[in-house]
Amino acid sequence: MKLNILPMTQPEAKEIAANWHYDGVYAFYDRDVNTHEFAQFLSVQSRRDDYFSVFADGELIGFFSFKENEKGIVDMDCGMKPSWTGKGWGIQFMPFGIDFIVKRSHPSVIRVDLPLFNHRALSLVRRLGFEPVHEYSHQVDKHPYTFLQMVYWVRGDETSYHKEFK
Repeated sequence: MKLNILPMTQPEAKEIAANWHYDGVYAFYDRDVNTHEFAQFLSVQSRRDDYFSVFADGELIGFFSFKENEKGIVDMDCGMKPSWTGKGWGIQFMPFGIDFIVKRSHPSVIRVDLPLFNHRALSLVRRLGFEPVHEYSHQVDKHPYTFLQMVYWVRGDETSYHKEFK
């Protein structure tokens, strides 16, 4: 599978927000039209140059957002098209995003925040070499969730996860 990454366009943001719906506990990731997050996701100004669409053989299958700070830390968020989740594609998808941001921005640390219920994502990032930093509680749509912040230490322009995942 050949992956490509491009700056997210407005039609792609609308496609993701309107049509990507997840089952069970993963409905947490649905972009509910009544939330502030939905409005930000659809705002070109809010997305700035931080959001990228990922394509597999021309099909929109996911996205990444990378928010950089002055200390060389990149906060990474991502999502995959619901029909692509839970099938093992994350092991190609995540390293692709990590490689992209390392080559683009040369961060020292990549940081992710994941809800504790998302065992699939937590397992994946652990396999890729992310390390837990701390747990915290956060309200999302008036519901409390516990998150685990994890970091990935970048070594030079190379990434430290196993080459077998590339």
